[in-house]
Amino acid sequence: MNKNKICQKELNRKLKLQDIWNITHKYSKLFEKNIRKNNLDIIVINSYKEYLNECKSNNHNVSNQKNNRIWNTLINTCNNSKNNMKIIREAMNIFIHSININLKNYNINTL
Repeated sequence: MNKNKICQKELNRKLKLQDIWNITHKYSKLFEKNIRKNNLDIIVINSYKEYLNECKSNNHNVSNQKNNRIWNTLINTCNNSKNNMKIIREAMNIFIHSININLKNYNINTL
């Protein structure tokens, strides 16, 4: 591969990664607004489905992405019947914090 192709491929990879993080950030903002609601677990699960659809429609493969692992942790917390709303809210705060840290680590400007 020549240098231009390598650079273009890396730029495309970075742009896709930025887009995935921006999509995730959009949902973390939604969660911040709804963190006091009693149906937060349902909001999370429905939002995750929307997130996956949005990524799929933008041709993003999220199967091995770091942000997908963060999502999966939150989804597993919501799906565990032993967890009450306080635990789900704590998991939500960790999710939001993790997203914000990763946005800074990847130097991503949110939309």
